[in-house]
Amino acid sequence: MTSDTVRRASRLDSLTGLRAFAALAVFLTHVAAVADARTQGSVHVLTRPGYVGVSFFFVLSGFVLTWSRRPGDRASSFYRRRVSRIYPVYIVTWVAAGVLAVVGVLPKSGHVGSALGAVLLQAWIPKENVYYALNGVAWSLSAEAFFYLTFPLYADRLKGCGRAVRRGIFVAAVLVLVALAVVGQSRIPAAQYTGTQAAGFWLWLIYNCPLVRVLEFVMGVILALEVRDGLSVPCLPAWAFASFAALLAAGEWPNAFSRSCYTLVPFLGLIAAAATRDNRGLRSFFSTGAVVRLGEWSFSFYMVHQLLTHAVSDHYRAHGWVALPVAVGLLVSSVAAAAGLFYVVERPWDRRLRGGQAPPVTMEEISLRRAMPEPVTVAIAIEQTR
Repeated sequence: MTSDTVRRASRLDSLTGLRAFAALAVFLTHVAAVADARTQGSVHVLTRPGYVGVSFFFVLSGFVLTWSRRPGDRASSFYRRRVSRIYPVYIVTWVAAGVLAVVGVLPKSGHVGSALGAVLLQAWIPKENVYYALNGVAWSLSAEAFFYLTFPLYADRLKGCGRAVRRGIFVAAVLVLVALAVVGQSRIPAAQYTGTQAAGFWLWLIYNCPLVRVLEFVMGVILALEVRDGLSVPCLPAWAFASFAALLAAGEWPNAFSRSCYTLVPFLGLIAAAATRDNRGLRSFFSTGAVVRLGEWSFSFYMVHQLLTHAVSDHYRAHGWVALPVAVGLLVSSVAAAAGLFYVVERPWDRRLRGGQAPPVTMEEISLRRAMPEPVTVAIAIEQTR
């Protein structure tokens, strides 16, 4: 078995665990709406910058899809796996949002946004009532759908080209993001960053537009190829601390650069350091069983949490310390709902729609494999790469 096969067979558990924290950052931004304005102002450093969690997911998505890509993988097989992975939970939460809007629990959305959202096209229209229609967080899945659609077109080409070319593309992507932020800084009113004024074209361009956000996905693709080619990034705790510090900076100084530029380098380092550690067979806090389990539920959590937080915040505002137990209750409820979605919808429908192709391995299966003789475990790992 070649070293490349070993790398393909390994689970990057720390990256799975990190998904839980990125989803928590997004949750904190949305749950802040249940508190009154004064309470929100006192905790804004922690609650305001959750939008950068989306940047982490975009980079991570490119990294993981490249890391797990199978030799000779056909585009049709890749698309089938992606649809089976995200669409069942996506459409269930989309329908649930529509029902909640009809009965008055959530505000109603326009027909255009609702229709485009059903087919993951809403992020292409620069109007808030379209790309945030029904389940607001779903706009990022619209962007991800574009990433998935284009990934097979360049994944093997990037793998086959020289490292100098890849790094040149990487630097060019960074420069484009920075240039757009520079231009956007002079065109976006401060009130749009805090949500007190509706977002305009330029904020949509640097934050929601799939053609721009795909640059972060491509950076994740290139980073995965670099790590597989020998790039080693140590000091996972230091990168985790740097990422948290950058997130706090994004909350304290919201502007065009805070959407992704503040956190881009720390997130890239964090993902590479976590992958390096896992690839060496070393454990980390992020690869512990409970954290990985939460990471496995993170997609369902991401898709359901805003429905619950908006259902409360649209009808109730907590004052002072009362907001804390309300927020904790919503967090627990969101985790419970996510676990239910994972085991009732996400996991079984992923198996069913793959048509016999092996789905991602869960913590339960890992625990079972650890109890198996080593040759059996290795045989299963090899089979997963086919």
